[in-house]
Amino acid sequence: MYWYENAEAAGWVVGRDIYAARPGAVAVWGGGAGHVAFIEHVTTEGIEVSEMNWSQQVCAWSSRFRTSAWGRVSYAALTWEEAHQRLSHRFVGYVYPVRRELPDFEV
Repeated sequence: MYWYENAEAAGWVVGRDIYAARPGAVAVWGGGAGHVAFIEHVTTEGIEVSEMNWSQQVCAWSSRFRTSAWGRVSYAALTWEEAHQRLSHRFVGYVYPVRRELPDFEV
């Protein structure tokens, strides 16, 4: 969750409504070190994201935690339900690509 809190403290516009996704925003999930993904597209069914270091499988050859997607950009289409909970990571909110001092941006 520190991604969200740090962005908010630094003056970025944030929001917790999962349905308020916008292209260019960053989705944030909590749990462990957390996870973030860039919102590419928003559909009526959910969001399409690009992200790195996310996989549901851990590499067997690695002596430390590392996913099979380590260091690679991957793309995923997530339904709203899938976006709400990704494995042990619960949706925290979005960080929008605009600073709070710009009054014309609405979430």
